[in-house]
Parts: sequence; C-alpha cells; structure tokens
Amino acid sequence: GWSNLYHPYIITVHLGTNDVFQNANASTCISRWNQLMDAIFKQMPKVTVYACSIIPFTSTRFPYAHQPLTEFNAALPSLVQSFSSQGFNIHFVDMFDAVPTTDLSPDGIHPVHARYNLMA
Repeated sequence: GWSNLYHPYIITVHLGTNDVFQNANASTCISRWNQLMDAIFKQMPKVTVYACSIIPFTSTRFPYAHQPLTEFNAALPSLVQSFSSQGFNIHFVDMFDAVPTTDLSPDGIHPVHARYNLMA
C-alpha cells in the first residue's frame, strides 16, 4: 500500500465526517478509527500520528450527524491515549474548537481555503 511506497514520518488523520454524514453511529466511527490505527502502527510502529477531531458543520442537510460527531469527538482523546499507552507516538488535535463555523465554506461542511492552511 501507500505506506510501503512513501514511508511517512508523520501522518495526520482527520476522518469521520463522511461517516457521520452517511448515517454511521459513533461506535462504527470508533471501530473504523481503531482499525485504521491498528493498520498504521502495525506497518509503521515508529510513525507519529496526529489524530484530529471532526470539525463542526452548519449544513442543515445532515441533522442526524450532530450526535455521532459529538460522541466520536468526545471519545477520541481516550482512543488516542489507549494507543499512546501502548508506546505509539500519537497525539490528539482538537480541530473542532480550532475551526470556527464562521470559517466554513458556503456548503457549511468544508473549511475555507485559508483555514485548511491553518489546519495543516
């Protein structure tokens, strides 16, 4: 896969938005997140991972997504800690509070270009 081709030192993981918009519950998001972290650290045990919470959204197209987003974001620091306590270099990044809804594009989902730069 990509890890064999590129050999990253740092990986930023910002996932879950599409999951909650596709009506996945927080447990499903957590399970998928854990599977991804297991795969990453199995292939690259020395990599540094920055695990980001899901950013807020204002779109009214996905009213059902607020609860799983909130639950996933609440669980993420503990999930990160569980991998950290196993000796992996992983850090939690609170993107939810870092991206104000005033910095979202007109779709109410994606950040404006300047905010993407700050997120990086």
